[in-house]
Amino acid sequence: MRSPLRFAQGLDRNFDHERSSALNSTDVEDPQELSDVSFLSRDRDFVDTKHFSDDSDEDGIIERRRHNAIFYGVSLCVAFVLFGLVLTFQSVSGSGSAGTSIWTSSTAWGEATEDFVDLGEGLCMGVQRELIPKFNTSYPLELFHIASFSECQNQCRKDPACSGFARTVGTFPSRCSLVFEDDGFPASADGNTTYQCFWRHKWLHNSEGIYDVAQPNVPKIIWTYWENIHQENPNYTKQAQMHSLLGLCELSWRRLNPGWTVHVLNQDTFWNYISREDLPQGFDHLKIQHRSDAIRLALLVKYGGVWLDATVLLLRPLSMFIQEADPSSRFFYVNRGLQGLPTVDPTKYSEKRYTADFHVENWFFAVPPKDPLMIRTLNCVKRLHQDGDTKHLTEYRDVFTLRQIDDLHALGEWAYIATDACIFKTLDEDRALTQWWLSPKVRRKNFLGHLDPQWFANYQQTMVDLFYKVNPAIVQVLTGGELLLLKFTTEMRKALIDPISPLEMYGCVESSWSIVLAAIGLANISKCDALRVPGGNNWTNTTVIEGR
Repeated sequence: MRSPLRFAQGLDRNFDHERSSALNSTDVEDPQELSDVSFLSRDRDFVDTKHFSDDSDEDGIIERRRHNAIFYGVSLCVAFVLFGLVLTFQSVSGSGSAGTSIWTSSTAWGEATEDFVDLGEGLCMGVQRELIPKFNTSYPLELFHIASFSECQNQCRKDPACSGFARTVGTFPSRCSLVFEDDGFPASADGNTTYQCFWRHKWLHNSEGIYDVAQPNVPKIIWTYWENIHQENPNYTKQAQMHSLLGLCELSWRRLNPGWTVHVLNQDTFWNYISREDLPQGFDHLKIQHRSDAIRLALLVKYGGVWLDATVLLLRPLSMFIQEADPSSRFFYVNRGLQGLPTVDPTKYSEKRYTADFHVENWFFAVPPKDPLMIRTLNCVKRLHQDGDTKHLTEYRDVFTLRQIDDLHALGEWAYIATDACIFKTLDEDRALTQWWLSPKVRRKNFLGHLDPQWFANYQQTMVDLFYKVNPAIVQVLTGGELLLLKFTTEMRKALIDPISPLEMYGCVESSWSIVLAAIGLANISKCDALRVPGGNNWTNTTVIEGR
């Protein structure tokens, strides 16, 4: 049941952008017309190496050579110093435009700190819910040393490899035993009331006040991305069907959000808005989902706005997501799974260490430009994909620690979801950022929270209830006001969209779907009349982008 639970994650990650001079315009260009790459890289400054000495008297040649040797020696030293400073700055801020924010400077990240997190009663267990090896013995008390609670903490702090400790409860004097990284990382406790387990969370940063400064409003810009294929492609008919769904999704954005600028980008047009420097060095070698990850983050860091995957149908205006009266407030979707079917595997996870609220979905973002979380996430993605994406997440040991990799698996993060993993890493390493994330300033909504698990258990019945009949329960969920959008994943499209004809797609048949389209202003009588003529009900007769 894992794949239905990743209802929010499609392999098709999509983006959009327009020339910066038109960002405040409400006029939207047809993405088919934005075909050529028009972004010109800026000329780089260079040092004029022409020899500027005007010495001409032969008697001073030796002296000039001595001065020149000194000059070049000093110049070379200065050059090395400057080169070192550049490398230091890049290592702190990351490459590209993400480095323009003050939040990428070392002073903004704060000092390293740590907390000891109470994981509950019992001896410490690892992420697989097995006892830490040193406690898996018939006589665990022999492993304990007499110590007070504060002494346990102090002893653990003295050793960088200490990952936590267990202590006795209700005995005097108390006894404790340190857990080391070679033993594993405490993730939960086994429930034995004689003991108590603590995990040592070592924060690399503590960016206090990172979101206390005045925040700009989220610009009224919607971005998305979809790679187009040519008509001679054998999959063009299927793509025409896909574009009909995309057209309805895009039209929902426009109808529900008048005055917003919508940018639908493809593989050619996104270069009009971002440059190579905004993207990972290995961008050309990335899979489509990782290219889209990098593009969306670069766009949001540079311009801000709302990112929507192209297969998101809005059911409510974006004002329901964004609180303009409080620009510091943020809205994110997280994946807690379905009722009775959580995303997090309860046999491989401790809710005391992390909750599913740290499994952040990347198909919806609403942020101002230069948002600290987006900047740091982009810098992480750049680091992750500097050479491409041929490795599994577990192999990026230079990016993720062993403990982070364990937690990513437990949180249900798939190998290809680079942005989700980097958001987790960014939060996991900064104490103040995590405190902000868990504060009332951030609204975290489970996008699966109002859906019936049976919708995913029997797709055939769901398709009938949605496109061929009126199901009051489905209509209530989709039009009742609680659900803000509907995200179609690859799996959902194959099961629900592929079998239907244009008549069902455009709500020309009385159904739950036709009621939903009418409720958000997408009913199209003339389109339905055209589809009902002999030979009209086929995908090759549909316009590539219906929403225009």
